[in-house]
Amino acid sequence: MGQLSTLSFRAECMKDVELLGYQCKRKGLRYVMNVNQDDQFPDVEVEMTTHATLLQISEVMRLMKDGHVMLQTLRDCPLLQNPLTRNDNTESKGNNMDYIDLEKTTNRVVSALKAVTDPETSKKLDNVNYALAELRHAAVSLEDGVPVEEVKDRLMATLFSEQLKANQKATAPKM
Repeated sequence: MGQLSTLSFRAECMKDVELLGYQCKRKGLRYVMNVNQDDQFPDVEVEMTTHATLLQISEVMRLMKDGHVMLQTLRDCPLLQNPLTRNDNTESKGNNMDYIDLEKTTNRVVSALKAVTDPETSKKLDNVNYALAELRHAAVSLEDGVPVEEVKDRLMATLFSEQLKANQKATAPKM
C-alpha cells in the first residue's frame, strides 16, 4: 500500500462519482470520499483520501466513459486548495467558462421561478432544469469529440432513468 494522500476534483454529477467509486473498488483501490453538492447545481466537489496514487486514480478516470471533468480537475491536494478549474493539458475543445456561465444563469432563472410557484410546479421546474443540464452536458461532450451515438445513448439513458423514477414516485401508494 502506498502513502495516504488527499486528492480532490470536480464531477459533472453524482452519477460520475458513484461510477468512479465502483471502478476503484473493482481495481482494489481503497478510498474514502467526501462529496459536496449544491442543490442548485448538478456538479459535485469531491475530496478523496486514499492509498492509491494520483496516477492510479487518473487512470481509472481516463477509462471512464464520461470522466473528463474529474480527470481535468483532479489535483493532489485537499478540496479547499483545489481551484477546480480544468487543467491546461486538457483535450477539451469546449469553452468551460461559457458552460459554467450558462449553467449559473439557468439555475438563477429556475430558482427565481420556483420562489413564486406552487410545490408541484416547482418539482416540474427541477425536472426541466435537470434535462437542460443534461443537454448542455451532451453539447460539451460533442465539442470534446465524443462520438454522437455515445452522447445520444447516454442522454437517452439518463433522461429515461429520470422519467422512470418520476413515474414510480407518481404511482407509488401513499401512506
